[in-house]
Amino acid sequence: MYKPKISQLAMILLSGSIMLYACGNEAENEAVEEETIQTEPEEKNENIFYALPSPLQLGKILQRAGAGFDKSLLNKTENASQYTSTSAKAFNLGVYGADLSYAAIFDQSQEIINYLNASKKLADELGASAVYAADIVKRIESNSGKRDSILPLLGEILMNSNQAFKENEQQNIAAMVAAGGFIEGLYIGTKVTEKAKDKAPIIQRIAELKGSLDNMILILEQQKANEDLEAITVDLKAIQAVYAEASATETSTEVSTDTTAKTATIGGGTTYKLSDEQFKKISELAAALRTKITKI
Repeated sequence: MYKPKISQLAMILLSGSIMLYACGNEAENEAVEEETIQTEPEEKNENIFYALPSPLQLGKILQRAGAGFDKSLLNKTENASQYTSTSAKAFNLGVYGADLSYAAIFDQSQEIINYLNASKKLADELGASAVYAADIVKRIESNSGKRDSILPLLGEILMNSNQAFKENEQQNIAAMVAAGGFIEGLYIGTKVTEKAKDKAPIIQRIAELKGSLDNMILILEQQKANEDLEAITVDLKAIQAVYAEASATETSTEVSTDTTAKTATIGGGTTYKLSDEQFKKISELAAALRTKITKI
């Protein structure tokens, strides 16, 4: 069985996890959109396709559910100076990346700057200072409050970060960053749900992260022996075990396009559904794991 490589999927998984919280305020087309990313194959005939939920679609779900921005859920930026080990810095670079994107999605200008600086500090200390070059930082700062402009820039940072660690032969660090982002994304998602008026659509989106988690674990298992990575993998497998109990419904995949609105709607595939008890267990495990990687 083909196993995804860190260089192909790690930062895509991170992007996928933070996209859970996109919130759109415009009166855009109501079609359900899915974005599919095709990575470059590293070996002949090896292609990986990975679907990321659309920010527009998810934003509408959160709006209808009455969910909003909650600063208290974020890892404090002052903690950045307290992380001393390489593992702690890597995990929390991922955490801050998710927090930064969450703030950007909700147009939180000052938090964008704060989390950008915290992320840059950790990236510098991990040897990826070029990722946060002055020009891209300036572009993000100048576009603060303009979600549609900032999100692509953050995506650029994510991919450049992955490439930088790869070139420095720091695959373990790239894996930790991806894991940190995924964990923070899952944590914020479950916490946001607690305060939402309509929980069902958000819980459904969290159920659909099952595939992302499965791929994340495959990625982590391919890394060189590392005590911290192995421990996190064990914790993620505990969450995976709960997801494995979720009910699954198989439907045929159908694709329809709207040339006028320039949207593509993808339906079908496998749909997962979490029971209240399963969701509660995932929430508890995600919170415990998030506490574990962010503690100082």
